Amino acid sequence: MNVYLHGPVYTLGDTAYSVEESVAASRTLSDAETLREAGFASHHVCAPDTGVQDLAARAATQLGESLDTVS
Repeated sequence: MNVYLHGPVYTLGDTAYSVEESVAASRTLSDAETLREAGFASHHVCAPDTGVQDLAARAATQLGESLDTVS
């Protein structure tokens, strides 16, 4: 069975911080070295007034736009 992806979409939080900034601000459970070794360079954080529904709506909008190109 073959599976193909066409136009994956995602949405991120409003503000990006380096992993070091997020560790210093106690926004992570892991230390910066562990996060960097795992391939992370930045940590995106939502604004206080952005909820999970907002993120889902943004992704759904992108998905709808992506589906317009599928034949």
